[in-house]
Amino acid sequence: MNQPKLNEALKKNEKAINAFSGENDDDNIERFFFQKDSIEFYIGYVKKYLDNIELLKKYDKNVLFTITGTGPRVNVNLGLGLPLKLVKEPDNEFDSDAIAVYAEGKKIGYVANKEYTKFELTSSASDLHDKIQDTAQAEYLCYLDKFLIQFHTGRII
Repeated sequence: MNQPKLNEALKKNEKAINAFSGENDDDNIERFFFQKDSIEFYIGYVKKYLDNIELLKKYDKNVLFTITGTGPRVNVNLGLGLPLKLVKEPDNEFDSDAIAVYAEGKKIGYVANKEYTKFELTSSASDLHDKIQDTAQAEYLCYLDKFLIQFHTGRII
């Protein structure tokens, strides 16, 4: 994600928009304004992503985890600092290292346990399994959206 290139594109677009002043080419002006809005959206998108990366880098990877299995069925407003509870599920039929994640008394997902389901700066359920008791307190940190791949993250406290 290259924010300087996006900023450069925005400046070029604004220069092009200004070049149209006084002309009657409404379609071109509208197109350039649409491009400007798109570039500004992606600048904000990249900034938020990079800010969340910096947040994760403040913590040791050994306390960070990705929450998987969240979806529309989760009726909890996930936000920074939301208390979470991790509960080991040794009898889980799919994964003996499974760790369920609860918020507001509801199961909202699991600690990701596969490389393709977890964010690179976080630990897997297998990594955390022997480091926590049967339950552990945690908190929600942030939502990372990396161009169509989404990660909810938390940390053990």
